[in-house]
Amino acid sequence: SRRVEKRRMNNTTNSGYFFLGNTAFTSLIRTYETILTASVALYDNSEVNPNLRAINVPTSELLSEYDFIIVGAGSAGNVVANRLTEISGWTVLLLEAGFDESVVSDTPLLNPNLRNTIYSWNYTSVYQPNACQDLNGYCD
Repeated sequence: SRRVEKRRMNNTTNSGYFFLGNTAFTSLIRTYETILTASVALYDNSEVNPNLRAINVPTSELLSEYDFIIVGAGSAGNVVANRLTEISGWTVLLLEAGFDESVVSDTPLLNPNLRNTIYSWNYTSVYQPNACQDLNGYCD
């Protein structure tokens, strides 16, 4: 008999996953997760390609002033910083806090496993009635 069961991964995460017993669907999801993780590990991993690593610049090498300072090297911050550096003569400082990425943080399907870990700043949004339903409408 098939049964749907909501389980908690562990005490360090608030995300719930649904498992459908020992079905082909569960096997398919696990296969997809493995292939996706392996793809990220092989093609977008700083251990494989050191050029993908963030660079920590010593304070002594920083300029005394910049034309632009961008705080946050997320998807938007990186794009803005990159576009600004296309203008010769402009100086751009891109600041980012946190740890280097891991395969788990780079794999979208695994992102729920990062809640309440060193990769999460533990900020919570205001109530979102149509989002983050696994967290009762409060996104983190």
